[in-house]
Amino acid sequence: MTKTKSWLGRVLRSSVFSASALLLSGCGGTEGEVGTSEQAVLAATAGASRSFACTQTSSGRGTYRQAVSGTLDAANVPHGVVVTRVQSGAVEISSANPTLVANYDGGYWKRTYGLDSWFLGSAGTNPNFYYFNMPSSPGATFTAMLKSDFGTNAKYGSWQHWMACTAQ
Repeated sequence: MTKTKSWLGRVLRSSVFSASALLLSGCGGTEGEVGTSEQAVLAATAGASRSFACTQTSSGRGTYRQAVSGTLDAANVPHGVVVTRVQSGAVEISSANPTLVANYDGGYWKRTYGLDSWFLGSAGTNPNFYYFNMPSSPGATFTAMLKSDFGTNAKYGSWQHWMACTAQ
């Protein structure tokens, strides 16, 4: 079997080479400037996320006081959320990508306080279920609430800790 080269293949290869050359130099651009543009896009994308930190403001024993931290993406979706004990720094739970639970507690937190409920996960032997409730469009400062349900459907009770938060 002999291999034949068609005229169309030669034209296409030549056109691709010419288009590449035109894009890199014919329009005033250089290969170095392409890298600079990519860096600008990455910087703009990275700038779209911001970190947040919350500290419990509701009363409670100091040893049980909680804090929540993480990042918010451009759509204000939380990521990398970590719940810790303020006094000891012990991590209670962390969630790379919490899940929005639209009708958590029958929609009470959304209806009453305008808070979206994000499920962080479960931990412990009961287990404990953690929900981070925050406004859908948090500003530079906002109020949130961490709810810890002890056992399925809060069979053994729950903690509802209000938090003062900052985002930057």
